[in-house]
Amino acid sequence: MASLKLPLIVKVTRHLSLIERFFIVGLLVGIILMALKLDSNVIKISLGGLALTFFMYTYRPVMIQWSENENPGLTELLAFVILPKAMWISTSLLAFGILLYLLYTGNHGYKPVLLIGIQIFCIATTLVLFFQVRRVKHLNTLAPILLRAVPMAAVALYILLK
Repeated sequence: MASLKLPLIVKVTRHLSLIERFFIVGLLVGIILMALKLDSNVIKISLGGLALTFFMYTYRPVMIQWSENENPGLTELLAFVILPKAMWISTSLLAFGILLYLLYTGNHGYKPVLLIGIQIFCIATTLVLFFQVRRVKHLNTLAPILLRAVPMAAVALYILLK
């Protein structure tokens, strides 16, 4: 009997949390070096890696076990497939926009990236609140995305309003 072959993206997405932790540690080291006024590219490399990692999270399959009496419909499709992908992409855009800001390219190319990321984040957060009011089940699966997106959005707002 032939063994089941998993697609490459499923194999890669299994290790994304480990890769993300590596880049978060690098980001913390970069922030410390930046606070000590030591010129370092660690923070830039880490933000680029985080942006790529957040983008790769969009390809992770949905891991919700539906019971037999539950029949997922359009609301569940929006809440658990489309919305998480949009939130991961917005988080990736926010990380990339912060990276562009830190690169000091001499222009304001980071502003449109941050604005698009924040707009997508605000729309997605509004939809999450709407689904919370409608009492959609399994909404706690969106918490890991929000834990990553909220700090990125806060930093992006700080950069834009500075």
